[in-house]
Amino acid sequence: TVLVARSPATIFTEPGSWDTLRLISGGQRIVASGPVQRVGGFELVPVEPSGVVELSSFALLQDLPPYQQLPYGTDGCPEGLHIESAEECEAAIVALGMAPRPAWISNFPGLPSFCSVREQAQSGSAERMHFNSAKGGVARADLAPVCLLPQEAAQAAAQAQAAAQAFAHSTSGAEAAAKGAKTPNARPAGPATGAKAAKPAPVKPAPAGAGAASTAAGSATARKEKGKSEISTETQNALNKMKQTNTPDVKERTQARQAKKADLARKSDFQQLEFGALGCPPGLEIPSVDECERAILSLGIVSRPAWISAFPGLPSKCSVRESPTKGSPERMHFNSAQEGTPRSDLAPICKKARGDRSPDAGGGTPAGPPAA
Repeated sequence: TVLVARSPATIFTEPGSWDTLRLISGGQRIVASGPVQRVGGFELVPVEPSGVVELSSFALLQDLPPYQQLPYGTDGCPEGLHIESAEECEAAIVALGMAPRPAWISNFPGLPSFCSVREQAQSGSAERMHFNSAKGGVARADLAPVCLLPQEAAQAAAQAQAAAQAFAHSTSGAEAAAKGAKTPNARPAGPATGAKAAKPAPVKPAPAGAGAASTAAGSATARKEKGKSEISTETQNALNKMKQTNTPDVKERTQARQAKKADLARKSDFQQLEFGALGCPPGLEIPSVDECERAILSLGIVSRPAWISAFPGLPSKCSVRESPTKGSPERMHFNSAQEGTPRSDLAPICKKARGDRSPDAGGGTPAGPPAA
């Protein structure tokens, strides 16, 4: 049975031990070698060639939606795999476990054609979903095209379904057998690994040729029509609301919030690094929970709810998630583990080097509510 990591995950040495065997990246596939074992309240799965993983960090292959996210900086989808409507673009982004709003829907030659997404919104670029009806678009480093899955990948997922169902059915017997298993040493629970659904690696289009091209095109067309027919009234209403966010008054309020946040960041004694950064430079780490929260607030970012623990699977010391999800609601993270690991949904919060501080920096929290 094939499992796909929802986000960066850890492979442990054996059930009952939380020693790290190796780390894998989000979207990476592994093969289960046995049934689920319930040990100490955790559902663990043995994998090939060795080790165990926590089941909640993975998706079964047959759960994958019929869409794919290509790497950032790709100029567009392969021929025949474009998503040709804003409605299906939103449905695809949601199916892949990402937030589509706020959205940009227009016609501009300076970004990829059709559907693309920006997962980490920035102060000057808040839009996430992009639907560009211009033909012949170009690549942008901050945008990842969202496309239909090619026929080969869709068939592979269908072939894995029977094996995956048998794997799921095997858990009931394994749970009963594992009730007497020895509880492992206490393990820091860590934050939720994120709600992002696993994405298959990009697959090149079928080789050129009349037979292959016509088959792929027919399959892609069928999937497009199926996706359009399954769009709910709720999704359509959401799309209408997204279009309303492009009105001048909403844009003006958004720009005002962004300007306020930029001003707070300039005056603060602290700085926010890029999402996915490993951690703070030596000497610029924030050593305490209280200072971590004060730093986040001084940058105009919401700090609560907070996660405070020790876990090697995220950045050490202070970091923040600005776009929480239902499965991962925590914003402020303070990790007392000495060695950390970068996470794409977390941005380290650090002290500014003395020479980088603004003359009017005070380091205090803003007087008003944070500009979320």
